[in-house]
Amino acid sequence: GVVTGMDATKYLQNHRDRVEMNAKISMEAARVNANLTQDQMAEKLGVTRQTYATWEKGKAEMRPAYFIAFCRITGFPEDAISLPKDLP
Repeated sequence: GVVTGMDATKYLQNHRDRVEMNAKISMEAARVNANLTQDQMAEKLGVTRQTYATWEKGKAEMRPAYFIAFCRITGFPEDAISLPKDLP
C-alpha cells in the first residue's frame, strides 16, 4: 500500500526490512518528508510549479531524468516511490 503524509518517515523507520520489498510512498509524501513545498521542489527540478503539480497528481508522466533528480532531492530510492500512474 501507499503511505501518505507525515507518517512516511516513521513508517519507513519501523518497516525498513520490508520497504525494499513492497512498501512505497507517494511523491507527495516524499516531498513533504523533505520539507519542501511544490514551489520549492519545482524550483529544484528547474520546472514550473504547474508542471511539477501535474506529475504529482499523475496528470502527466515525469521523464526519467526528473524522477532520478526527485529521488536524489528527497533522499528516497527510486523503488520506494509510487508514481501516481501506479496508484489504484
